[in-house]
Amino acid sequence: MKNLFFILTFLLISSTQAQINIITSIEPVTFLVEEIGKNLVATTTLIGQGKDPHTYTPSPEQIKKISTAQFYFAIGAQFESIILNKINSQKGLSIIMLDQNFKKRKMESSHDHGDKQGHNENEFDPHIWLSPIAINNMAEIIASTLSKHDPNNQPTYQKNLVNFKSQFNQTITVTNQLLAPLKGKKVFVFHPAFGYFLNAFDLLQEAIELEGKSPSPKHIAHIIKQAKEDKTKVIFVSPQFSTKAAQTIADGIKGEVVSINPLEKNVLKNFIDMANAIKKAYE
Repeated sequence: MKNLFFILTFLLISSTQAQINIITSIEPVTFLVEEIGKNLVATTTLIGQGKDPHTYTPSPEQIKKISTAQFYFAIGAQFESIILNKINSQKGLSIIMLDQNFKKRKMESSHDHGDKQGHNENEFDPHIWLSPIAINNMAEIIASTLSKHDPNNQPTYQKNLVNFKSQFNQTITVTNQLLAPLKGKKVFVFHPAFGYFLNAFDLLQEAIELEGKSPSPKHIAHIIKQAKEDKTKVIFVSPQFSTKAAQTIADGIKGEVVSINPLEKNVLKNFIDMANAIKKAYE
């Protein structure tokens, strides 16, 4: 009996030690890593729910956690530069860019609405985890990375990848069915995080916030005019941002403000939740 106890204890300790320690910036990426790695990985997410990535600074405790990790899966967002500068020379840590081989869309410009403000012509949309194409790419990169690092469990990682892709394809089918009747419609959002998602289903993003700046009175007037023309009654906001400007516009169209979360962890559930919310806005 004692021998059995020691064997089970040894196996439990070995299993814990065998886990691959992985750092991610945001929870949607953590979800992908956990879907592919399952119990073979241990994840730490730097920016949790309710936190704004644009104002993020890593804490000393997080830097300490990063020091024990084998991989950091980055998405190529500007806010990650602070993290990368601190950990770039860390021994034993591999930084894997999940945006490799993915063509990013350019962010909307304030010039699109006649505002005489400067803008960066080369600023690309960092919200790639809301792109169906990018999600598939990221899942493949994660599976490939884990398989190379841990070849003994390669069949498991590849099986998990196939299962995830199957679930994701089903999610895309359902999402497309929900949004197909709205093809060509504009969706009014405060923060321009949803461009990849909306474009994938032939919808257009009309953003209130542009280039990280509060909307000008002229831009607010433009949004109100567009929303009335499109007969929409909903302005979508993200929980990471103030709803003040969105509420002003909602009042102007006698509509309401509805929250959808671009950083929701479960990307499969979130695609369908966002689609249902958008569909409801046009009912």
